[in-house]
Amino acid sequence: GGSIAMVNGDILDSIALLNGSYPQRYGNRLGAEVDFDVREGSRERRQARVGVSATDASFVAEGPMGATKSGSWLVSLRKSYLEYILDKVSEEGDDFGFGYSDVQAKLVKDVPPRHGLDLSFVAGRSRLDQTPDPQEPDPGEVTDGRNSAVFVNLGWRFAPSNTLTLTQHVAVATNQFSNENLNSELLGDGGGADLTWRADVVNVRSPHLTNEGGGQVQRQSRHENLGD
Repeated sequence: GGSIAMVNGDILDSIALLNGSYPQRYGNRLGAEVDFDVREGSRERRQARVGVSATDASFVAEGPMGATKSGSWLVSLRKSYLEYILDKVSEEGDDFGFGYSDVQAKLVKDVPPRHGLDLSFVAGRSRLDQTPDPQEPDPGEVTDGRNSAVFVNLGWRFAPSNTLTLTQHVAVATNQFSNENLNSELLGDGGGADLTWRADVVNVRSPHLTNEGGGQVQRQSRHENLGD
């Protein structure tokens, strides 16, 4: 039926539910997590396709980078029409709409002899638009809620040997939201920003033994206004 997550399922290489008791690779998390892995673009040829689901339409384009095909690019655009469907099926006086749009991109580049670079970008917007009950209007009810988010991740990989791999990542994430009532009065707004640096090392000692280690430094900021 389609996904309302900010990552288009058409560009995922894998998705896994980590339900606990796994090696600690992610900072500030002890419980279950959903791990998304965005795939690389095709290194064979340029291609594009359009997808239509019950909730949205998407466009995906990808292809090799350069004449030597030492890298790849991938771009995805998506726009929902869920809000129009909800408007048609909702009963009179109970209008409810929710829509979203997003864009994702990934660039991968091999740097001989043993280096690699990758850049990922995700941005999305969503909006909740609903009509309050005309019989009992509630000034504390959200009738117009908006949210936007951006995530950028730059990675560097170095493999000095076939058994040793070093990676570093710098990631920036921002988020903004606002909620208004039926009188267009602000009920609350706010947002936040995250800046993260992470380094990992993987050493394969044998087919039965792999050593892993890493570290992470993160700075977070949040602000929120609850309105009057």
